Parts: sequence; structure tokens; C-alpha cells
Amino acid sequence: MRLILLTILLLSCNSKQTKNAMPDIISGEIPSESKIISQPNKTDNLKKLSDHSISFYLNHRQIPNVCKDLYTNKRSPSDDNDVLALLDSIFTNNNETRPFYFLTLTKTMEKADGAYAESIGIMAKNFVEKRSEEFIKYFANEPMLTKKDFEEWAISIAGEIQISFENSENEEIQKLKNTMINNCSSCNNQNKLLIDDFVNLIKNHCP
Repeated sequence: MRLILLTILLLSCNSKQTKNAMPDIISGEIPSESKIISQPNKTDNLKKLSDHSISFYLNHRQIPNVCKDLYTNKRSPSDDNDVLALLDSIFTNNNETRPFYFLTLTKTMEKADGAYAESIGIMAKNFVEKRSEEFIKYFANEPMLTKKDFEEWAISIAGEIQISFENSENEEIQKLKNTMINNCSSCNNQNKLLIDDFVNLIKNHCP
């Protein structure tokens, strides 16, 4: 099961961008053009993510129902196929929708357990390694992402390291740090300090 999940996530990083008319998710329900999927409230209009209101994402036709339902707490994180398939969408080449996948999956981490926790740990480590600069800049620039969210990413990755790199955790953490630094060529000093903070959080949760 872990090999299958890891293969899917690795392949997603190299997949070609899908047509704009199609939802980002590979499997699951395809939203109807005429269907309003979520009803945003007034608070959603005040929240901003990547210069868009949350209402913008909740009404976006390329974002599938499962993502919107997870964000609005209509569904809980689980190992259902459509939820697990959503983990692939965080690697979409669609710059417009990707921030909402990042935010939504981040908010599920605290509630993650069982197969979902293991799957999101694989995804989190892979994302941080492949898109290090994007990851750091989300937490440097997006006010909707909190220190608690930052720590949840560290917890998820620490769990994955403990499972996959038993007895060599410290070496893998150092390797992860080096990868993040190498992939963050345009990061400023604040961003680089965030990398240090993040790696220290992983160490704290991976004794």
C-alpha cells in the first residue's frame, strides 16, 4: 500500500498539466458547470489566500467537491479513494488552484490518523523536497497559515521519517534540510530562517 501511494505521489510531480477545462483531481466527482458546489459565507469573502478570497476557491469549477467539503468540515479526513486522490492535486501545475489544495490539506493534518495520516506524511515529505521554496513562501507570506499549521507539517514529516528511515532518522533529516536549502535559491534570510525552524520542529517530533 505504501509503495503504491509513494509511486502515485512521485509520478504526480512529473505529470503534464491537464487542460484548464478539467478538474485538477485525477479521480472522484467532476463538478457540474451549472452546479454551485459550496455556499460561501460573509467571513469567507474577507479571508484572502494568494490574493483571492476563499469564496473564489469554493466556487471554482476546477476544484472538486471533496476538497471544498474538507475545507468546510462537511467531510473528515479518511482513506476514502476520493480523499486520498486529493493528495495528488497539491502537485497540480495550476497556479490558481494549488494554494487552496495546500491550505485544505494542511488543515486536515491535525485530524489525520490511520491510513490517511500515513498517506499525508508521504505527500508532505515529497512536497517539501520537490517544492521547497513554494512551501516556505506559503508560510512566510500567507496569513491564513499559522504556526500551528507549520508544526503540523513537521509532525507529518517526522512520522514519515520514523516509519521509512528507522535508525537513520538524523541522517534523513539532515538530507531533507540540505535539499530544502538547495531548492530555495531565491529565498531571503527570513525564508532561510524558516527552513531552520522547520527542521528543528521535525527533530523535536522525531527523537
